[in-house]
Amino acid sequence: MPGSTRKATLTSGDPGSQVFGMAVPMLAGILGMVAFNLADTYFVGRLGTIPLAAMSFTFPLVFVINSIALGLGVGTSTLVSRAIGSGDDGEVRRIVTSGLMLAFCLVVILVSLLGPLLGSIFTSLGADRQTLPYILDYMKIWLFGMPFVVFPMLGNNALRATGDTRTPALIMIIGATMNVIIDPLLIFGIGPFPVMGIKGAALATVIGRATTLSISMTIVARRERMIGFGGLRPAVILGIWKRLIFVGLPAMATNMIMPVSVGIITRLISVYGPAAVAGFGVASRIETFVLAFMRALASVIVPFIGQNSAAREYGRSVKGIRAASFYSMLWSLLWVAAVILGRHQIAGIFSDNPEVVEVTALYLLIVTASYGFHGVLLIVSSGFNGLNRPLRSAMVSLTRMLFLYIPLALFMRFLFGVAGIFSAAFLANVAGGVISYLWIMHSLHKEERQYLQSLK
Repeated sequence: MPGSTRKATLTSGDPGSQVFGMAVPMLAGILGMVAFNLADTYFVGRLGTIPLAAMSFTFPLVFVINSIALGLGVGTSTLVSRAIGSGDDGEVRRIVTSGLMLAFCLVVILVSLLGPLLGSIFTSLGADRQTLPYILDYMKIWLFGMPFVVFPMLGNNALRATGDTRTPALIMIIGATMNVIIDPLLIFGIGPFPVMGIKGAALATVIGRATTLSISMTIVARRERMIGFGGLRPAVILGIWKRLIFVGLPAMATNMIMPVSVGIITRLISVYGPAAVAGFGVASRIETFVLAFMRALASVIVPFIGQNSAAREYGRSVKGIRAASFYSMLWSLLWVAAVILGRHQIAGIFSDNPEVVEVTALYLLIVTASYGFHGVLLIVSSGFNGLNRPLRSAMVSLTRMLFLYIPLALFMRFLFGVAGIFSAAFLANVAGGVISYLWIMHSLHKEERQYLQSLK
């Protein structure tokens, strides 16, 4: 039954201040999640180049699964924020509860399908006899922990849709802290723990994620009372599933574009040897750290645009996108000098292999200056989801990865080798950021004009 206990909190006030104020807590949370990856990379790097290369091979499949979870979370955040913007509290509970049901079904299907295919998947990505055993050791445990990835993603996005970014950030930090503490204990067998090697990295990740699951679901169910079965007839559930899939499926596809493309790029780089793959993997992990603030901005743009578009506040949406894009470019400039000048030292933290360090440093030298544009693209993609235009969101990422990055990488590697592949990433980021920004500004102004004409 419609209610109004949750009020839209993002439809008044200064857009720039609101976006920044929401993004800062999210930055802390996302940095916590990045710590998951950096901790694994650091400690597994102590085991040698082959285990480190094995972890690099796992990125595409892990990204695919994370993308499915994130897509479902984006769908939930979009529908919940719009329900809050229109003042329907009962609809919020129906959306969240139905979303959890859909998440359970997806987890069962994915675990059943992927388990028997792990060997074939990674062989097709270029894994050899040396790296494949390490990959399988890691992924078999990680796959078992998939429910701990999917459910917290949905719960945190539901909380974020209310305008609360502090609680999801705190949950993410707690989970990351657990992972960082447990990682060395299980990998190296410190104290009473057995030496597990790369298996320990996977198990530590599962334990950290399980922690986020328990906290997230407790807050969603008890504090926010977002879970309830009132009015959830089968027809209602199926209707909500269709709406979630309408937004979530393109969002899943959008996020899957990244791991699929990374898989293709990894395959291109694999011909240059395990050290090149390991170096690219380390650089990708460092990149996730630098892009953390951009991802925080993108994550808060969904509820911001969702609430304001539902309230027909298109001018505020324009200001929000402009502010977020400005913050993205400013953050990138702050990092350029530090990362480029200290690239060898940064790479050396994760590996003592000179070849790995050189590949990592080369990537950072070429690509870092384009991160601001990459951030704008992420913000625009989220903005289209908030507008309930998921196909446009998917097209933004599709343009960058499949129409720009991969074709350029295929061509430029013949001219410049690994440096050509990395240069393709730079060009794709810049072109993709500019094109996507112009597109969403045109879309927002067009929707505002259409709304004003409908009032006449």
